[in-house]
Amino acid sequence: MKKILTTIGAAVFLLGCSTLSQKQDQTPAQGRNGVQSQTEPKANSFEMRLKEAQKPFTYLRVDKMKVREGMETDYLEIERQWKEIHEKLMTDGKQLSWSLWKPKDENLGYDYVTVHTYDSLDSMDAPYNWKAIGESIGADKLEAILQRTPKTREKTGSELWKLEGWTRPGANVLPDVISIGFMTPADGKDSQYAQMESQYFSKFWEAVTDADDSILGWQFSRLLFSDGEKVDYKYYTLHLKDSSKKPIDQEERGNIWNKINPDFPSNVNMNELRQMKGIDLELVIRADPSSSAINKEWQKLQGSWKHTYEDGRYRIKRISQYKEVLENYSKDGIKQGSNVSPMKIEIKNGLKFFYSIHSNGTWRSIYHIKDGKWYEQLRGIFGETNAKPNDFMVYEKTD
Repeated sequence: MKKILTTIGAAVFLLGCSTLSQKQDQTPAQGRNGVQSQTEPKANSFEMRLKEAQKPFTYLRVDKMKVREGMETDYLEIERQWKEIHEKLMTDGKQLSWSLWKPKDENLGYDYVTVHTYDSLDSMDAPYNWKAIGESIGADKLEAILQRTPKTREKTGSELWKLEGWTRPGANVLPDVISIGFMTPADGKDSQYAQMESQYFSKFWEAVTDADDSILGWQFSRLLFSDGEKVDYKYYTLHLKDSSKKPIDQEERGNIWNKINPDFPSNVNMNELRQMKGIDLELVIRADPSSSAINKEWQKLQGSWKHTYEDGRYRIKRISQYKEVLENYSKDGIKQGSNVSPMKIEIKNGLKFFYSIHSNGTWRSIYHIKDGKWYEQLRGIFGETNAKPNDFMVYEKTD
């Protein structure tokens, strides 16, 4: 009941992503036609702030499962029942997603992997409320699941990963195949390898994701913890794939690389920076994304909200997924200014937070929606404004 994301590159010329040919003695083409690379977006640009708002998760946990002999049918039945439990946890905001995947390689020492994603370690470490889960799916059913689970499989190892890079849109992407490249940097080359992924390959896969319908996204993560069988890799790169779509050909990918990265350093050979091994995984079961508390909060928030000050001035927030448009008006209804900001939502320990990511910093507030009103806590509790610690800005829905 844990989660995994993966990706394997199909291009022979790509020297830093998941599934690359072992004939990697050459660097990618260096813009021979004089094509200039795309300008790197500034850290506080709207594009980069939107990308941060669309970050799909922060932490990912994988559990590797070895099915006991003759128990595969029973194991899959149990996992389908665990899916109900994970949908309850997603509804409560305790995790972002859950899925079960089967490796195509049958010689890995495990048969399935389960994957959880979280937006914080607090969410991951929070204990399950088994009483609430029992009330949701039935206490007797829950007891039977807990009793039967260890009889069907053995957990051979777990891994905890932190997301370091990703392509937009990130969230709500539903692949049916994920391909992972596990990366082991050469001695003393850890930081240089990670820089190549972040500086060059992330831009390339962003462009490929836009051009190739079969590639739903790319991710780059760092290993924080593992138990069970010892692993030597420290990073993974992955592609999230839609197997029903036809990929673009290698020539088109090569053209994209040349356009995006003509400045790739000619003295860098990725095979000298890291070793790589890859696997492909196929989707077996996925918890319903609509169960996610985050998705449900977006449904509640979308639309226009109005807050009126005591002197008659008012402000309107127009919310769409990942975006806040804030407009200020005089008491006579004259628009005095507006601002568009990327926006994201998190749920931690039962509290709901929204973030408006501005070019000069991020506004974070606890919020709650009740009876058609949006209650936004002001920051007086932190001593950053003149607001009182218990002050709230109250918006009413206007559409």
